[in-house]
Amino acid sequence: MDIRIIPNKTDVDCRSLDDEWLLLINREKITTNIGTGIVPFNRIFYYTYNVKRNVREEILPDVSKYEVARFSFAEKNCPYLYFFTINFEHYPNSTFTLFRYNAKDMTCSEVYRFEDNLKDYVLSKHLSIFVLNENYFIMQFEYLKELSSGISGYYEYASFMYDIAAGKKHQIRQENIEKYGLQAVLPIVPNVCALKIGYSVFGPGESKTRLTKTEAAQEELCLVTISQFISDILIGSTGLTRELIDSVYYEESIVQVKKHGKYLIYTKARLFDNSVDTVFYQFSTKEVIVVRKENASGKEESASFFSLAGRPCVGRYTSKFLEILDVKKQEILLRLPKDSEIVDILHDYIILQIGKKGLISAQKNYEIYQYPSIKLVSKFKSESLKCISQTASDINLLTK
Repeated sequence: MDIRIIPNKTDVDCRSLDDEWLLLINREKITTNIGTGIVPFNRIFYYTYNVKRNVREEILPDVSKYEVARFSFAEKNCPYLYFFTINFEHYPNSTFTLFRYNAKDMTCSEVYRFEDNLKDYVLSKHLSIFVLNENYFIMQFEYLKELSSGISGYYEYASFMYDIAAGKKHQIRQENIEKYGLQAVLPIVPNVCALKIGYSVFGPGESKTRLTKTEAAQEELCLVTISQFISDILIGSTGLTRELIDSVYYEESIVQVKKHGKYLIYTKARLFDNSVDTVFYQFSTKEVIVVRKENASGKEESASFFSLAGRPCVGRYTSKFLEILDVKKQEILLRLPKDSEIVDILHDYIILQIGKKGLISAQKNYEIYQYPSIKLVSKFKSESLKCISQTASDINLLTK
C-alpha cells in the first residue's frame, strides 16, 4: 500500500480516474459581468495528474468551462470528464453545450446541447446530471416551487435519460423519480449503484412545522443494477427493478447517505420525537444494524459512522479519549487522544488531525495509523487536507 502526500498550492477537489490518474478540479467564482448580465456559475478548471510520474496537465486550457450542473457517477473511477461551455451571444438566452472528455486517450466530443434563460439559474433553477455508464446519463432540471406551507427550498423535477450514441432522449416514467427527483447516486460494486429518491422533508432539531402530507416526498433508498435500470427506462416501465433498502414518508426522512467499505450508511430522522437512527446496511449479506440517538439536537454527522476492518463503527468522545466503538459487538477497538479528529478511514488506515492549527502558523498536524497494529505510518503538517482519494492499492492525499 502506497500513501502519497501530494502538495498543492490551492484547495482542489479530486476523484480517481484509475489506479494511476487523478482528476483535479479547481473553481473560480465569477464576480464580474459577462456580456450584459451576471453569470451564476463558477468557472471551473480541470487537470489530470499522474501520481506515479508526478505529471500534471490542464485539460483544454483555451476552453472556458462553467459549473452549470452537479455531476454524480454511478460507476467508480469513471474515465470520462463532463463539462459545460456557454455561448452568451444572445444573453439572457444562452446556448449550453455539454462535452465529454476521455482522460485516457485525451479525446473530446460534444454530447448534448440546449438553449435556456441564464437568469433562471440565479435564483430558481438547478441542473443535476447522473452519469450511469459510458453510453447513458440522466439530466434532471430542478425548478423552485412555492408551497402552501410557505416553506422554501423545494423543487419540481423534469428529467430524461439520454443515449449518447443514438443522440436520443428517453422519458423517465417511474413515478417517484418523476415527482420527487433523484437526490443521490452512489457506486457500490461494478454494475450496481445505490439510488436515493425523493427530497428530505426535514432535519433533526428543526422546527416541527414542516411540509404538509401532500407536499412531502415518498423517499426511497435502494440498490439497482445499472444495466437493468437503463433497460427499465428504455422500455418505458413505470416500475423500478430494485432492491429496496428503506422507504419513508412524512414522519421520517433520510437525511444523509454514504458508502463506506462494505456498508451503505445512512441517517434517518423522525418528526415527532427528534430521534435519529444511523443504519448500517451490509449490501452483500443484507445485514442491518441500527444505532439510535434520542433527542438529537441537530443533524448527525455521518462522518462519525464508518467501517473499519469490515466492522461497523462510530467515533465518540469521552472525558479522556476519542473512542472507536464496534456498534455491532459493542466493543471498543481503539482509544485515541481526545484532541484527535478522524479525517477519514481508508482501507485499514486511520487519518487523524491532531489538535487545532497553531497560534502563529495556519498549518495543522496530521497523523496516519494502520489498524490493528496502531503503527504510525506517516505524519505531516498542512493548512488543509482538502482531497483524499483511494484506489485498490493506493491512498493519495492532496494537501495545501
